Amino acid sequence: GPKGSWVLIKVGDGWSSAPLKLETPNENLTDSDIRFYGCIAKHQVIDCTDWVVNTLVTKSSARALGVVDNGRVLFTFGNLNGKEEGKGVDGWVLDKYVPEEEQEDGG
Repeated sequence: GPKGSWVLIKVGDGWSSAPLKLETPNENLTDSDIRFYGCIAKHQVIDCTDWVVNTLVTKSSARALGVVDNGRVLFTFGNLNGKEEGKGVDGWVLDKYVPEEEQEDGG
């Protein structure tokens, strides 16, 4: 399919994209173009860029590694609703998704 399109997204999968520059080669992107997304529930995708860059991989590293919009899972995370643990993809494992700013919701 076209670059940047996602066919199979499973809950717990995460990836990197430059949503406004889908056809731009990684080496021509700037950090401000790059975002990270994760699928936290069926048909529910969130932008988890701040968390990823603080926990996992920087935007410049993602760009250098060529993983932006490469159509592959970049990271996984587990402990979603207490289900299975995250399994590493390409060496990165996220074992929880608890962004600080959301911890106080739903009390």
